[in-house]
Amino acid sequence: HSCALLDDATVKCWGDNSRGQLGTGDAVNHGSSSSTMGDALPVVALGTGRTAKAIAVGGAHGCVLTDNDLVKCWGANGHGQLGAGDLVDRGNAATDLGDNLSFVNLGSGHTVQSIGAGSQHSCAVIDDGTVRCWGRNGSGELGLGDIFDRGVNLGQMGDGLSLVDITP
Repeated sequence: HSCALLDDATVKCWGDNSRGQLGTGDAVNHGSSSSTMGDALPVVALGTGRTAKAIAVGGAHGCVLTDNDLVKCWGANGHGQLGAGDLVDRGNAATDLGDNLSFVNLGSGHTVQSIGAGSQHSCAVIDDGTVRCWGRNGSGELGLGDIFDRGVNLGQMGDGLSLVDITP
Protein backbone atom coordinates (compact mmCIF):
# COMPACT_ATOMS: atom_id res chain seq x y z
CA HIS A 1 0.00 0.00 0.00
CA SER A 2 0.98 3.63 -0.42
CA CYS A 3 -0.02 6.84 1.34
CA ALA A 4 0.35 10.53 0.58
CA LEU A 5 0.22 13.64 2.74
CA LEU A 6 -1.75 16.19 0.71
CA ASP A 7 -1.39 19.98 0.63
CA ASP A 8 -4.48 20.37 2.83
CA ALA A 9 -2.80 18.26 5.59
CA THR A 10 -5.02 15.24 4.95
CA VAL A 11 -3.80 11.71 4.23
CA LYS A 12 -5.00 9.35 1.51
CA CYS A 13 -3.86 5.74 1.13
CA TRP A 14 -4.38 3.19 -1.65
CA GLY A 15 -3.50 -0.41 -2.50
CA ASP A 16 -4.10 -3.55 -0.44
CA ASN A 17 -6.48 -3.02 2.47
CA SER A 18 -6.72 -6.54 3.90
CA ARG A 19 -5.61 -5.39 7.38
CA GLY A 20 -7.08 -1.88 7.46
CA GLN A 21 -3.80 -0.31 6.37
CA LEU A 22 -5.52 2.25 4.14
CA GLY A 23 -7.42 3.73 7.07
CA THR A 24 -10.56 3.99 4.96
CA GLY A 25 -12.91 2.34 7.45
CA ASP A 26 -13.65 -0.56 5.11
CA ALA A 27 -11.91 -3.63 3.67
CA VAL A 28 -11.94 -2.40 0.07
CA ASN A 29 -8.71 -2.27 -1.92
CA HIS A 30 -8.27 1.07 -3.69
CA GLY A 31 -6.18 1.77 -6.76
CA SER A 32 -6.76 -1.20 -9.06
CA SER A 33 -9.65 0.68 -10.66
CA SER A 34 -9.80 4.37 -11.49
CA SER A 35 -13.26 4.45 -9.91
CA THR A 36 -11.65 3.97 -6.46
CA MET A 37 -9.20 6.86 -6.80
CA GLY A 38 -9.43 10.65 -6.93
CA ASP A 39 -12.47 12.05 -5.17
CA ALA A 40 -13.67 8.46 -4.50
CA LEU A 41 -10.59 7.78 -2.36
CA PRO A 42 -11.46 8.63 1.25
CA VAL A 43 -9.14 10.57 3.52
CA VAL A 44 -7.91 8.89 6.69
CA ALA A 45 -10.13 10.12 9.54
CA LEU A 46 -7.70 11.45 12.17
CA GLY A 47 -10.26 12.86 14.58
CA THR A 48 -12.09 16.12 15.17
CA GLY A 49 -9.93 19.05 14.11
CA ARG A 50 -6.83 16.88 13.59
CA THR A 51 -4.60 17.24 10.56
CA ALA A 52 -1.37 15.54 9.52
CA LYS A 53 2.18 16.92 9.61
CA ALA A 54 3.97 13.73 8.52
CA ILE A 55 3.23 10.12 7.63
CA ALA A 56 5.17 6.86 7.84
CA VAL A 57 4.09 3.64 6.14
CA GLY A 58 5.12 0.11 7.13
CA GLY A 59 4.39 -3.22 5.49
CA ALA A 60 0.68 -3.21 6.38
CA HIS A 61 0.28 -0.27 8.75
CA GLY A 62 0.53 3.50 8.70
CA CYS A 63 1.28 6.19 11.28
CA VAL A 64 0.70 9.92 11.20
CA LEU A 65 2.26 12.76 13.16
CA THR A 66 -0.72 15.00 13.88
CA ASP A 67 -0.84 18.78 14.12
CA ASN A 68 -0.69 18.54 17.94
CA ASP A 69 2.63 16.63 17.70
CA LEU A 70 1.19 13.27 18.71
CA VAL A 71 1.04 9.97 16.79
CA LYS A 72 -1.83 7.79 15.57
CA CYS A 73 -1.34 4.44 13.81
CA TRP A 74 -3.73 2.09 11.98
CA GLY A 75 -3.63 -1.17 10.02
CA ALA A 76 -2.06 -4.51 10.89
CA ASN A 77 -1.07 -4.96 14.51
CA GLY A 78 0.23 -8.52 14.79
CA HIS A 79 3.36 -7.37 16.64
CA GLY A 80 2.13 -4.26 18.44
CA GLN A 81 3.27 -1.89 15.68
CA LEU A 82 0.24 0.35 16.24
CA GLY A 83 1.38 1.08 19.81
CA ALA A 84 -2.09 0.40 21.18
CA GLY A 85 -1.02 -2.10 23.82
CA ASP A 86 -2.79 -5.00 22.10
CA LEU A 87 -2.73 -7.08 18.91
CA VAL A 88 -5.96 -5.78 17.34
CA ASP A 89 -5.87 -4.52 13.73
CA ARG A 90 -7.51 -1.12 13.23
CA GLY A 91 -8.84 0.62 10.13
CA ASN A 92 -11.27 -1.82 8.47
CA ALA A 93 -14.24 -0.35 10.36
CA ALA A 94 -15.23 3.32 10.50
CA THR A 95 -15.51 2.94 14.28
CA ASP A 96 -11.75 2.22 14.41
CA LEU A 97 -10.83 5.68 13.15
CA GLY A 98 -11.28 9.37 13.88
CA ASP A 99 -11.71 10.22 17.55
CA ASN A 100 -11.88 6.47 18.33
CA LEU A 101 -8.31 5.95 17.10
CA SER A 102 -6.17 6.58 20.16
CA PHE A 103 -2.92 8.49 20.19
CA VAL A 104 0.15 6.32 20.78
CA ASN A 105 1.25 6.72 24.40
CA LEU A 106 4.92 7.69 24.23
CA GLY A 107 5.30 8.93 27.79
CA SER A 108 3.95 11.58 30.12
CA GLY A 109 4.05 15.09 28.72
CA HIS A 110 5.99 14.16 25.59
CA THR A 111 5.35 15.32 22.06
CA VAL A 112 6.87 13.95 18.87
CA GLN A 113 9.25 15.57 16.38
CA SER A 114 9.29 12.90 13.66
CA ILE A 115 8.13 9.37 12.90
CA GLY A 116 9.27 6.35 10.92
CA ALA A 117 7.97 2.88 10.16
CA GLY A 118 9.50 -0.42 9.15
CA SER A 119 7.81 -3.56 7.93
CA GLN A 120 6.20 -4.37 11.30
CA HIS A 121 7.49 -1.70 13.67
CA SER A 122 7.23 2.05 14.23
CA CYS A 123 9.54 4.67 15.76
CA ALA A 124 9.29 8.25 16.95
CA VAL A 125 11.80 10.95 17.82
CA ILE A 126 10.47 12.55 20.99
CA ASP A 127 10.68 16.27 21.86
CA ASP A 128 13.64 15.61 24.19
CA GLY A 129 15.62 14.07 21.30
CA THR A 130 15.19 10.46 22.43
CA VAL A 131 13.96 7.70 20.16
CA ARG A 132 11.26 5.18 21.06
CA CYS A 133 10.27 2.22 18.89
CA TRP A 134 7.54 -0.41 19.19
CA GLY A 135 6.31 -3.44 17.26
CA ARG A 136 8.21 -6.43 15.88
CA ASN A 137 11.66 -6.94 17.32
CA GLY A 138 12.62 -10.44 16.12
CA SER A 139 15.97 -9.21 14.77
CA GLY A 140 16.54 -6.25 17.07
CA GLU A 141 14.64 -3.74 14.91
CA LEU A 142 13.68 -1.75 18.00
CA GLY A 143 17.30 -1.31 19.11
CA LEU A 144 16.59 -2.34 22.70
CA GLY A 145 19.24 -5.05 23.13
CA ASP A 146 16.79 -7.95 22.93
CA ILE A 147 14.37 -9.63 20.52
CA PHE A 148 11.05 -9.09 22.32
CA ASP A 149 8.17 -7.25 20.64
CA ARG A 150 6.93 -4.06 22.32
CA GLY A 151 3.46 -2.54 22.20
CA VAL A 152 1.57 -5.80 22.62
CA ASN A 153 0.65 -4.97 26.24
CA LEU A 154 -0.38 -1.60 27.72
CA GLY A 155 2.48 -1.70 30.25
CA GLN A 156 5.00 -1.71 27.40
CA MET A 157 3.98 1.72 26.14
CA GLY A 158 4.14 5.20 27.67
CA ASP A 159 6.79 5.69 30.31
CA GLY A 160 7.34 1.90 30.22
CA LEU A 161 8.64 2.02 26.64
CA SER A 162 12.43 1.82 26.67
CA LEU A 163 14.54 4.42 24.91
CA VAL A 164 16.70 3.42 21.95
CA ASP A 165 20.36 3.96 22.88
CA ILE A 166 21.88 5.76 19.90
CA THR A 167 24.27 8.00 21.79
CA PRO A 168 27.59 8.61 20.04
